[in-house]
Amino acid sequence: MDTLLRQLGQLFLDAVPTVIIFVLLHLYLRHTLYHPLKRTLAARRERTEGQFEIARRTIARAEERLSEYEHQLRQARGEMYRIIESRRKAALEERNRLLAAARASADQARQDGEARLAAEMATAKRQLEQSAQEMARVITGAVLREAGVSQPGVGA
Repeated sequence: MDTLLRQLGQLFLDAVPTVIIFVLLHLYLRHTLYHPLKRTLAARRERTEGQFEIARRTIARAEERLSEYEHQLRQARGEMYRIIESRRKAALEERNRLLAAARASADQARQDGEARLAAEMATAKRQLEQSAQEMARVITGAVLREAGVSQPGVGA
């Protein structure tokens, strides 16, 4: 067992330079490779996260502009509907005004026509009465002449 321990001790002594070289290699690689690699990865992460942040801000601005545009669009539509409604009301008022004027004109024409008709009827009645009186005088005169009665102012 003593030889085994000696051999183990010798093995450890032979391994010491390898361990030292390994530790030195590790320190060297850490300094020349790992730290620059970590810095590069950190810088890349910062740029990536920075780009993500820029993208988030851009999206937020786009959403803000979109909501502003939609708000303006709603306002414009509302204004358009108000204009259409006011023009529709104005057209209805104009239509009603024209209808009222047409009705008034038609009523006036009817009243004028009725007045003309009444005047013509009165004239026709007077003419008929005069004709009837004249015919009555002529007939009375003719009847009286046949009967032999002479009337003053009647007849030939």
